[in-house]
Amino acid sequence: MANKVGKIDLPGLFEAERKRLINAVSQGDILHKTNNLREAGARLEAEFRDFLGSRVPPRFQVQAGYLFDAQSTCTPQIDAIVIDGDQAHEVMRSEGAVYVPYPSGVVVVEIKNSAGAIKSSLGQLSKTLTAIKAMQKLGAAALQAAGRRGRAVAPSAVITVGDKVAAISKPDLAGGPLSVLVIGSTGKTSPVTFRSAYNSVNNPPDYLIILDKGVIITRYSQDFKFPSLQFHQYGFAGPWGIFSSNDESYPEGRALLWLYAAIADYLNLFAHDGEGGIAPFTQQIAKDFPLTLKSDLSSAKTW
Repeated sequence: MANKVGKIDLPGLFEAERKRLINAVSQGDILHKTNNLREAGARLEAEFRDFLGSRVPPRFQVQAGYLFDAQSTCTPQIDAIVIDGDQAHEVMRSEGAVYVPYPSGVVVVEIKNSAGAIKSSLGQLSKTLTAIKAMQKLGAAALQAAGRRGRAVAPSAVITVGDKVAAISKPDLAGGPLSVLVIGSTGKTSPVTFRSAYNSVNNPPDYLIILDKGVIITRYSQDFKFPSLQFHQYGFAGPWGIFSSNDESYPEGRALLWLYAAIADYLNLFAHDGEGGIAPFTQQIAKDFPLTLKSDLSSAKTW
């Protein structure tokens, strides 16, 4: 009947989306064997942009492209950028890639079919983040010289556990954007290889998700005894941990659901200082569909 209360199976929904992404990985593998390397990776990239782009608020859009600064310096190409539509100022478009000023890039995502070249994948994203930080530094100096201030840097996201309080700054010229590395398939790549790769780069991503394993790698705080992974924990100077769901119902889909909620929460922090908006929903996701620490990356031998 129309007046009955319905229910959305969120883990099931995101498991279906994960399978769609994994299917794109399989299609890419077929193309890779034909030496069509460009198209091999493009399938997963396009599917992930569609997955995320259809779920962000109208103010934001998801595009492939480049961030640039006033000195005409461009980042390497970014597979998926969550762009603040209020600040986009797109100046050029080429073969589906947009060119927008760096402050409009809120989230940057590198997308790889496999973990076979994880060191190179992390290094590629690290180069992008290093370029963005240089742009932010240059922009902050220009604002200071003009006697103007950028976006407020006062902490907006506060996490409290017992008598300890951790404050995470709102995204601003001194921080951000949120960075994510999406890996479709691990193949035979072990956590030991990931550990070595993480130790070799200066700017690892805030979040790394492995779709076929349903795990997220991120920093966490050992000073705060969280029962499960909290949003913004990547801001702590803690160890890298491997997190996954303990639930037997769509555990891999739950990892994708959690990542989506983390991105949505970050966009709310960016647009609304974390107050109201989608925050009650995203925080409930973190509570009801938790990811827990499986092991530290420093000691993990198997997934």
